[in-house]
Parts: sequence; structure tokens; C-alpha cells
Amino acid sequence: MKNIILIWMPGSWKTTIGKPLAEKLNMDFLDFDDDVIEKEMWKTVGEVLEELGEEKFLNLEEKLALNLNIKNTVLATSGSVPLRPKAIEYLKTIWKIIYLEIPIETVKTRLERMKVDRIVGMKNMTMDEILAYRKSFYEKSYDYKFSFSGLWEKQEVFKEFIQFFKKLNLN
Repeated sequence: MKNIILIWMPGSWKTTIGKPLAEKLNMDFLDFDDDVIEKEMWKTVGEVLEELGEEKFLNLEEKLALNLNIKNTVLATSGSVPLRPKAIEYLKTIWKIIYLEIPIETVKTRLERMKVDRIVGMKNMTMDEILAYRKSFYEKSYDYKFSFSGLWEKQEVFKEFIQFFKKLNLN
């Protein structure tokens, strides 16, 4: 089986879906922020973003994505990896990409609850502007789209996702 990459914004349950999916499929799980950026830089993503600035941070993400060489893995990307065409095109050559599309209002609510302060664009754009800008990148990046209301319980979402995933017949 190819690797699987999950894309969308923070708060879209990439990890919530990705971890149990990896377990169910007997695959590894990798969170790009926690397991790639933070391990490479020995700092939190927020600290790295603050230190480097947005452009250099995006360059770092692209470099790290282009250097990924893993197999049998479910990856939850950072929300900004798809903003770099070279990175996403490389990932598309080795992985199937699933876009977890949930309503922007749900993402905004979750981000406020999570008090997320590490999103590229937050210094000069509103969350609505960031989400609207990024949506076009996500829309160009995926192989499959899983849309859900975002209002379900986590167990319900995962159950629905597994049904969706089985229909893809990627095994």
C-alpha cells in the first residue's frame, strides 16, 4: 500500500483520523509538525515560525517535505505544506493525498478553542482570509476528498472515514 497524506488546516482532525487509521491499517503515523519540524529544529513549530519568519519557515517545510523518505505511513501535514507546489508535487508521487474538507466555520471554532498561534499568515491576514487563500491550494493537491460537517463526535467521524476509505480500495 502507498503512504497516505492528510491535508487541511489545524483543527480539521488530521491527527484524530490519522492515528487510528494508521493503527487499523498497521501503518506508521507521522505528524509533520511534531515529528518532522520539531524534531529537526528542537523547538516548537510556533518558536520556529517566530524565529524564521513566514517565508523561511515555508522554505524549511518544503525542504523537509522533499527529504521525506518513508514507507507504509499515514502523514498529517502541517496546514501550510500544500502552499509549496514542489513539496506537494513530490508528496503526490509517493503518496495518496486525502483532503479532509470540513466547513471553515468549524475549523475557526476549533482553532479558537485550541488557541493556535502557529499558522503562516496570522500576522497579516484574518483567519477567514487565510482559510480562503489556502483552500485553492488544498483543492489542487488532493487525490481524494472526504467531506464532513465537523460536528460529529470523533468516533462517528472515524467510522464514517473508514467507510469512505474502504470504498477507495487502496489496499
